[in-house]
Formats: sequence, structure tokens, C-alpha cells
Amino acid sequence: MDTRTKQYVAILASLLLTVPLVAHAIQETRKEEAKLETIAPTEKPATTTPAKIADTKGEVTAGNSGTASWYDYDLDGAPGYSREFPTAASRDYPRGTILRVTNTKTGAFVDVRVNDYGPEAWTGREVDLSSFAFSKIGNLRDGLAHVVVVELPDEK
Repeated sequence: MDTRTKQYVAILASLLLTVPLVAHAIQETRKEEAKLETIAPTEKPATTTPAKIADTKGEVTAGNSGTASWYDYDLDGAPGYSREFPTAASRDYPRGTILRVTNTKTGAFVDVRVNDYGPEAWTGREVDLSSFAFSKIGNLRDGLAHVVVVELPDEK
């Protein structure tokens, strides 16, 4: 074998050894992130902006205003995600909470059940909605909508 071929073989061998290690590290990171996401927040952070909207009975209710986005199609079928149901991810509300998310521009609203923790604080978003839920209050092509989020009483 000439020198160039030996170099290619060495590079290929190192790649074949490195890829499984990187894949394992990614899996372990995802496992750790999943553990962190199962911890529901106990307090609502003071970083949200209070707002007022009218509920279905016309009474004014306090809520949090901010930006909403929607789940990517790639997440469909993953545990807790579905683009066919009105679900949401929130940092401020525990799983199982029913929220009314109202688009402040159009007045359109959707009631969703929180089934995941998120979005990450650095994104500046208040809530992530399933594509089904987001389509009820805004255009999926827009990607984001300014919303007011109000916790609804549990229907138990």
C-alpha cells in the first residue's frame, strides 16, 4: 500500500472507532435531559408578564403573556408529543394542567393540556404548542404568536 492509502485507512479506522462513542455520549445526554424534564417546577418564575383577558364567562382573569411556538413534525410519536391533540409544553405549569392559550392579535384561543416541560428559558417563549393546537390560534407558517396563557380549573 502506498502512503496515501495507509492514511485513508487510518482515518477510516479512527472514524469507525469514534462514531459509536459519540452516539453513546448523545444517548447518555438525552437520558440525563429526560430525567431533568421529569422534575416539574414548583413555582412560577417572575420573568413572565402579567396580562388580563376575558374568559368564556366574560370575567377578567390574570394570565401570563409571551410568545408561543409549535412542536416540529419530527417529534410526532415521541412520548408526550402528538400533532393530533391540543397539548403543550410549559416551564410555568406542571404536567396535567389545562391552559387556555389566546392569540392576542386575533383573539383565537385553544385549551391545551400540559404534557411536557419546556420551552427552554433562553428561547424567551412562554409555551410550546402541538401543531394541532397552534393551528387553532395562528398560522403554522408564522411559527410564533404573541399569546396570553391562563390556567383553567381542573375538570375533575
